[in-house]
Amino acid sequence: MFRDVDGMIYGMIVNYIFAVMVDKVMYGMNAGKVALIVTEYGKTICKVIDDCCQRGSTILNANGGYCGAKKQMVMCACSAKEMYQVQRAVKAADPQSFIVVLESNEVHGEGFHTVQIGNEWQDLQSLSLE
Repeated sequence: MFRDVDGMIYGMIVNYIFAVMVDKVMYGMNAGKVALIVTEYGKTICKVIDDCCQRGSTILNANGGYCGAKKQMVMCACSAKEMYQVQRAVKAADPQSFIVVLESNEVHGEGFHTVQIGNEWQDLQSLSLE
């Protein structure tokens, strides 16, 4: 088994490339990560995220489940490469923050891939929801 080292190395490379291609097909080309950051300093965390990787974020009001303390949750979508920078910057700004990182199959919007809907969007705009 270990006599043909070149074949083994080529096999590992082909397996890696195949695994990456399958992930891209299954999860989409627009896959990314979403960070949910629970903190008391929402605006500061948003500024830190903008400064470190020029990503927008959203502040959500949150209440602690155990003691009911008022907190803020910052949600930020970014690429997998940027997530490490976001985590480091957030922990430097607020060491007491609580970070949950989630996989996202697709991310659409400013700074990401946008979806062209065509006439369907115009049809939805013509409906008035009251």
